[in-house]
Amino acid sequence: MSVTRISWVPIKAGVDDAALAPLTAAGAALAKQPGIESIYHGPWDSVDAAKAAESSSAFSEIEGILAGVIDTSGAQPYTNLVSLNKPFSSIVSPVTRIIAIILPATVDKAAFAAELEASIATAETPGFKGAVYGWAADRMEHPSVPGGPANIFVALAGWDSVESSKASESAPGMADHQAALAKFGGVFEVHYVPLEKA
Repeated sequence: MSVTRISWVPIKAGVDDAALAPLTAAGAALAKQPGIESIYHGPWDSVDAAKAAESSSAFSEIEGILAGVIDTSGAQPYTNLVSLNKPFSSIVSPVTRIIAIILPATVDKAAFAAELEASIATAETPGFKGAVYGWAADRMEHPSVPGGPANIFVALAGWDSVESSKASESAPGMADHQAALAKFGGVFEVHYVPLEKA
């Protein structure tokens, strides 16, 4: 089963492109590991291939570089393997809205996914380029989600701008969908990033 490694890493203020330049070479080395299709978009042939690469020297080098620039004063770094419903490359756009939804262990996954699909259909306003989504392989403990390790649902939507994405929040019917999603008891994390690079 193909999976996509999705990570977000809070970076210290003042860190510039020069400080992150060593990641390019380290990423090129990691891209030679078996089972990876694109170092930037993160697709792997399987969970096993992705996890095996974590023991490589290239992966250790990336971790070492990031350790010097990560800001852990607020949000913690996060990474997981997600089984997306279609390739991330299908929605590559100037801006990607990444939404991680941390849900109770007992959540009805099928019902939640159906409600999210209805919400995505409502979001198809000007500037919307499409969406992909799926469940993360690993669950996690979260202080705001009781009942044991939480399920993580990740949705990625392509937009032509942050403004277009935010404007969709007031689209007709969107408030009803957001209220319906909130009833599942999840915690929503939202980030905007440019992910056009190949």
